Amino acid sequence: MNSLLSRWGCQVSTARNREECAALLEQGLRPHLALVDYHLDNGEMGTELMAWLRTRLGEPVPGVVISADGHSETVARVHAAGLDYLSKPVKPAALRALLNRHLSLVQ
Repeated sequence: MNSLLSRWGCQVSTARNREECAALLEQGLRPHLALVDYHLDNGEMGTELMAWLRTRLGEPVPGVVISADGHSETVARVHAAGLDYLSKPVKPAALRALLNRHLSLVQ
């Protein structure tokens, strides 16, 4: 996904967990959009990471949760957290549409 996003002109930073995300923030990173997996390391959920990120930055960073878990309860939890949902495998056209929608808001 990194190479696809880079080809589209996105600046990509990756973090595998909250600690790596915190390190990026300490380096001055301010994301315009976060793409997060639903199930993260150590039992953390992508929705929890996004809540932490928004609190830490004090702003409603747009987010997209990506998961192979397409159960209606999972999708409902993601949407209740104010996040978009994409199912795995991610279709490039669907990802591009979400990027265009979210990133047009910050330009």
